[in-house]
Amino acid sequence: MKEITRLRRRLAQVGPRGRGARLPEDLREEIGAYSRARVAEGGRLREIALEVGVSRESVRRWISSSRRRRARPENCDDHATAEVVPVNVVSAEITDAVVVVTATGHRVEGLDVAGAAALLRALG
Repeated sequence: MKEITRLRRRLAQVGPRGRGARLPEDLREEIGAYSRARVAEGGRLREIALEVGVSRESVRRWISSSRRRRARPENCDDHATAEVVPVNVVSAEITDAVVVVTATGHRVEGLDVAGAAALLRALG
């Protein structure tokens, strides 16, 4: 409970906030870490947002962005958006076909390297 009191006190020190007002990055990261821990305990985003005193959407974004920062290697470009995720190798078959799996779970199989490169360019 001390953690939530400290976070709320820091929020109050920032001053008046409204829609679109940005909080200091270190405070957003702290709230993201606190929120991740609460979610791991079974907390819901809405109740966490009420505890902290920010919107549910802000809590969701800060949890997500702090996860990406933790997963990013130190020598990685600050503008990188790729997230490192674990994968399971199902088979070790060597083939010329490429499989592309997007972060949202879409899977495209049977492409050659040029086709995979074109798809990735098109997806941005």
